[in-house]
Amino acid sequence: TSLENYSNSEDVRMWEHNGKLFVSVKAMAEQNLRIYDMQGKMIENAKFTGTLTYDLSILPQGAYMANVGNKSIKIVLK
Repeated sequence: TSLENYSNSEDVRMWEHNGKLFVSVKAMAEQNLRIYDMQGKMIENAKFTGTLTYDLSILPQGAYMANVGNKSIKIVLK
């Protein structure tokens, strides 16, 4: 799995570790994690507040974009 960072936002942090995507948001308002495939089809839309752990093992191999607020990262599952 590899990640590429497309934003330097200090309010949203996203990282991958051991097949899981971790998301942390400073604002305590409800947020949405949206995961898209490379064709732009939304694969996941998960609502959360504060922090979220998303199990990437449920996704097939391939490349995805994960988005929370103004932060996006590319995820490549091998």
